[in-house]
Amino acid sequence: MPQGHSCSQEKGRMKSGGEGSMKQGAGSRSARKEREALPDREEMEMLTSKVLMDDDEHQVWELAVDLGLPDPAGPGSLAGEGIHPIALALEDSAHKIHGVNRIPCFTAFGPVTARDEFAQRAWGDGYDPEDVPVECSLTVYVTDDELDQLVQLVVEDLGMDKTGYSTAAGRNVTVGLRPISLADPENSFYQHLVDQYRNLDSAD
Repeated sequence: MPQGHSCSQEKGRMKSGGEGSMKQGAGSRSARKEREALPDREEMEMLTSKVLMDDDEHQVWELAVDLGLPDPAGPGSLAGEGIHPIALALEDSAHKIHGVNRIPCFTAFGPVTARDEFAQRAWGDGYDPEDVPVECSLTVYVTDDELDQLVQLVVEDLGMDKTGYSTAAGRNVTVGLRPISLADPENSFYQHLVDQYRNLDSAD
């Protein structure tokens, strides 16, 4: 998958599209990559202030598609190779706004983090990742108008109806949308989307 401004996706909640990282909850026993040291709060506040001064219309958003339990084989399984078809569909939706690679974004596939954290602590030795729902997510740096366009494109590209059934997934899915604040030092990883936007803007 191309680097730079294009979306990219890897297994196990791996966040790519730049240098790559992994978003995992604190204390998770699932595999993770080492992350660079987070900036202290003062540095993060200065960085956030600069971002807001430079561009107060854009924000980081994550759109997640809960697919239910993982498939037994193929790209929808935890051990499968290749990019999940729903992740590709989400990426294509982003590329339809202003053209390919014009929206800073990346995709991910893996267990739903909150449910995985609960299952590990609740079931202990009886924990089985195959019993935890998986999701494909798309994280973008967009304006409010672009987000509205993206949501409509995702509904269309996934073939969703109001009941939640998706023809692309061949099952009912649950789609969630959440803002990600760059003011929180824990979210410093997402700064690379802002950097992609600035590089894109300066290249035009």
